[in-house]
Amino acid sequence: MAEAKYHHGDLEQAIIETGRRMLERSGVAEVSLRAIARAIGVSHQAPYQHFASKADVLLAIRNAGFAKLAEEARRATAKHPRSPRLQLEEAAVSYVRLALESPAVYQLMFGGQIRPEQVADRDQSAATDAFAALAAIFQPAGELLTEATRLRTRLVWSMLHGIASLRINGFLADQPEGLVDLTRSACRLFSQKQP
Repeated sequence: MAEAKYHHGDLEQAIIETGRRMLERSGVAEVSLRAIARAIGVSHQAPYQHFASKADVLLAIRNAGFAKLAEEARRATAKHPRSPRLQLEEAAVSYVRLALESPAVYQLMFGGQIRPEQVADRDQSAATDAFAALAAIFQPAGELLTEATRLRTRLVWSMLHGIASLRINGFLADQPEGLVDLTRSACRLFSQKQP
């Protein structure tokens, strides 16, 4: 399948998006700056104006995935300002849906293909921001993040990661609607156990 040719605009974003599509279609091994350049119709040197290496493109794809998770958590919080339970359910369903819509990106984010030493502080902030957006469901606005909130957020994130990973790896055969129900049920059980 031929990629859409690049027409003067945001080359950096075109590289990230083309790399993401290649990742989803063919896996990490097939992503290269040269292949991305060819797919978007620029010289093979053009991507180097924005990225020093394939690893940098993969980090940008990873960061965009975390940004999307944060965006969805904030959207859920804004949509249900008076109901932390509904905020949690909506953010949780969005998390699982995003993982299933882009499993290769999700596995890039969490699967160890990017080594910790490759992640600079600026790149770690994308994951931290996603964590903070989810934590905001449990923490009143304007208050400092407490250890109890960190623990709740880690537990929820672990639960959602488990559901998404089990489905991606074929251990949950539920259809998408069934996974939504499972995710909502897990959130309700989690919410019942909280003080």
